[in-house]
Amino acid sequence: KIHKDYERIGEMLDRMISSLDDPEPFDSIYRAVADTVEKLVHPEVTAIFRLNPWTQRVEWAFEKGGTERQDATVESYGPGQSLTGTVFSDRKTLHIPDPDDPASPKPVKHPAFQGENPKGFLSHAPSGKLDHYLAVPIHIGGEIQGVLRVINRKSKDYRPEQANILERGFGIDCRFLLETIARLLAVGIRLAELRRDSNQRVGVAEHGTTFETVTADASEATIRIAQVIVNEGMARRQWAGQ
Repeated sequence: KIHKDYERIGEMLDRMISSLDDPEPFDSIYRAVADTVEKLVHPEVTAIFRLNPWTQRVEWAFEKGGTERQDATVESYGPGQSLTGTVFSDRKTLHIPDPDDPASPKPVKHPAFQGENPKGFLSHAPSGKLDHYLAVPIHIGGEIQGVLRVINRKSKDYRPEQANILERGFGIDCRFLLETIARLLAVGIRLAELRRDSNQRVGVAEHGTTFETVTADASEATIRIAQVIVNEGMARRQWAGQ
């Protein structure tokens, strides 16, 4: 199963790299990530938040599984604000309930939880619940780019009109998978930004550097980095006995 999971992650990476040719690659990259998360982790809702450097908040950028939002900007978090803002400020995974701690509370009972977003994720999850929460930072080194978050692990017979949520939440294997995917997402975002910036750069050709050269070199480096990330993720899961 481990190898099958990481084969799907490899397919996600292929989609991300292919998306770089799109005029607006970010939405395609986010969709590839959300599709893969749905297959491997089975959340009710997957959301991607990106850092706004002007406001220093992580803001909602993409979502799969939730009902339609009337205002895509309503859900955003400053450093340390509620659960997602805590992931943003601490640069660490937040997994609630924690499968390693039988006494771990549900997300709404966690000390960091704040209900200041009545129009946020609680209202548009089809189940109307927040029983399970797992979020990981999207970052390269110490540079934070956003947060990848999933809520509520679905049952096999889940349908939006009959939104059955499992009693048990996301397991340790889900955490390892999501952390690996988030690291690859960070690399994909960086590569998309590189392509965008190379398109906008004035006088690049005068310095003997073409758009194709820049992106080809970056793509090769990305594949090498991604292989290291995937191998590390597989090793962690095998070590944990998953």
